[in-house]
Amino acid sequence: MISRIIKAFVKVCKGLLIVVFVFHICVLPECSPNQIALELINRLDSSFNVRKKENALDELDMIGTPALETLFYALKHKNRNIRKEIPRVLAWIRDPSVINPLIDALHDNDFQVALATENALEMLAGNAIEPLIPLLENSDDSIKIRALHVLGEIALRVSNDSIYRSDIRLEERNKLRRAVPPLIALLGSQNPAVKLNTLRMLRLIKDPRPVDAIIPLLEDRNYDVRIQAIRTLGALEEYPAVERLIETLRDEDCQVRIESATSLGEIRNKQAALPLIECLEDRDWRVRYRAIISLGMLKDKRAIAPLVNLFKNETDPVIKRVIMYSLGDIADDAYTIDFISKVLSDKDNFIQRNAVCALGKIGKPAVKTLLMALKRHDNKTKAIHGEIIRALTAIGDKQAFKPIIDVLKDTDHEIRSEAVSALGKFNDKRAYEPLLNALQDEDNWVRKKALSILAEVNDYRAIGAIKKIAEADPASNVRKTAQQALQDIKKNSSKIEERFSNGKLKTEILYRRFWDQETVLKRSHYNEQEQLIKIEDLVNHIETRFAYFKKRCLKMQAEYTRGQLNGKLIEWDTKGNIIKEEIWEKGKLVKTIK
Repeated sequence: MISRIIKAFVKVCKGLLIVVFVFHICVLPECSPNQIALELINRLDSSFNVRKKENALDELDMIGTPALETLFYALKHKNRNIRKEIPRVLAWIRDPSVINPLIDALHDNDFQVALATENALEMLAGNAIEPLIPLLENSDDSIKIRALHVLGEIALRVSNDSIYRSDIRLEERNKLRRAVPPLIALLGSQNPAVKLNTLRMLRLIKDPRPVDAIIPLLEDRNYDVRIQAIRTLGALEEYPAVERLIETLRDEDCQVRIESATSLGEIRNKQAALPLIECLEDRDWRVRYRAIISLGMLKDKRAIAPLVNLFKNETDPVIKRVIMYSLGDIADDAYTIDFISKVLSDKDNFIQRNAVCALGKIGKPAVKTLLMALKRHDNKTKAIHGEIIRALTAIGDKQAFKPIIDVLKDTDHEIRSEAVSALGKFNDKRAYEPLLNALQDEDNWVRKKALSILAEVNDYRAIGAIKKIAEADPASNVRKTAQQALQDIKKNSSKIEERFSNGKLKTEILYRRFWDQETVLKRSHYNEQEQLIKIEDLVNHIETRFAYFKKRCLKMQAEYTRGQLNGKLIEWDTKGNIIKEEIWEKGKLVKTIK
C-alpha cells in the first residue's frame, strides 16, 4: 500500500515538473539586454562585494552597445555608488554616442562621480577634445576646471606618447590647438585655479599664440600664477618673452629668479647670456646653479671665463660639478681643455666625473687629453678610467682604439669590462683578437661581456671558442651567456643577392653582416642552363670547391661548418638527371643514395 502511494506521488511530481518546464519555455518572455543590464547595474551598489561588482562591470562591457540606453539612464541614478561606476563602462564600450552623456555627467555635484567621469573622458582621448572645448566658456568655474583637467591629461598623453600612431597624434594635436582661443580668454579669469590649469594646458599644447597674454601674468597678485607663467613662457620658447623674463631675474623672491633663469635657458636666446652671467654672483646657490645650467644651454662663449673664475673661487662642490658639466657644452678651445684636464685630479670624485663628461662633450679636440689621463695610474685618476673609456667611445676617434686594447691588461676587472664594451662599439675588425682573448679573462663579468659583444657583431669566426665556453666554463651564468651567444649568431640571417644576364641566373652571392660592413661568404656561378659551375668559398679562402665538367656537374645542398661538409652532395648530368647523391655529416660520407 505504501509503495503504491509513493509511486503515485512520484508520478504527480514528474507531471508538475513537466508543466513548469513547458510554462517556462512557452509563456515566460526572454529577458532583453536592457533588463539584464538593469539587473547588473543594481549590483554596482556598495552593498555587493567587490568581486560581484567587478563581474557586473565585465558583463556590462560584454553586452556593449545594446546596454547603452540603460547605462545613460544609470548616469542619473539616485545612488552615487552606482553613478560613479557607470563612466568607466561607457569608456570601455568606446561608442561615439557616450561622449555627450559623459560631458553632462561632469556637472554632477558629487566629486567622486565627476572624477570618474573625467577619467572616462581621458580614456576616450581624441574623441572627447572637441566636445569639451565649449565647456571652457561655461559660466561655472568648477566645470571649466574639470574640462581643463581632462584636456590637460589628454594633452600630456599626446606630448609624451611617441609609440602610438603618429597620424592619430597629429590629428589630436590639431584638435587641441583649436582650444587655444578660449584658453587665452581664460587667462583673464579672476579665479587663480582657472588660470593655473589654463597655464598648464598651454605648456602642454606649446602653441606660441598665448605669449602676449601670458606676459602680464608675471605681475599677477597670486604667487603661484606668477611662477607658472614663467614656466609656461620657458616651455613655449618664444623670444618676445625674453626681455620680461630678464627683468624677473632681479625679483626679490629667489624662487622667481630660479624659474626665470631656467626659462631663459629653455628659450635659448643669447640676449639672456649677460644677465645670466650676472646671476653667477647671486646670494642664493640655487639661482647660481640654474644660471650655470642655462648658460650651458645657450652655448655662449662669453660665459667661459666667468664660469672658470667661479669654479676657482667657489666652495660649494655641487656648484663646481655643474660648472664642469656646462663648460663641456660651451667650450672647445685649448685653454678650457687644459683647465678641465687639471680638474681630473680633483679630490672630489663627482667633480672628476663631470670633468670627463665635459671633455667627452667637447669631442675630438679633447681626445689627446683623455688619452693622457687614461695612461696615468695614480690613485686619483685611476678611479675615473671607466668614465674616460666611455667618453672616448662616445667620441669614436680611431686613435683611441689601441690604448683601449691596452686597458684589457688592467688589474681592475670593472675597467677591463668597460674596455670590452668600448671595443664592440668601435666597429673595427681589429677588435676580434682582443675580444677572443677576453673570453679567457679570469673575471666572469668580463667573459660574459665579451660573449655578448661577439654575438652582437655576429662574428662567426668565434663560434668554436664560444662553443668551448658553453661546454666547459666553470661559471654556469657564463655558460648560459655563451649558449645564448651561439643562438644569436645562428639566428642572424644571411642575405643572398642574385645577378642575372639575359634572364638567366649567373651569380649568387651570400653575405653576412660582419662588424661595420657586409662580408661576402660565398659566390656561386652558373652557366647558361643555370647549372652550378663554381663556388668560391671566401671564408675559408678556397678559390674553387666545385667544378663543372662537359658531361656532369656537382651541386651542393649543404653548408660547411668549421671546414666540414654537412648535408647533401648531388652529382647530375647536363640534362638534369641525378647520377649520384651523397649525405655527409661532419666531413664524413654517411650514405650514398644513388
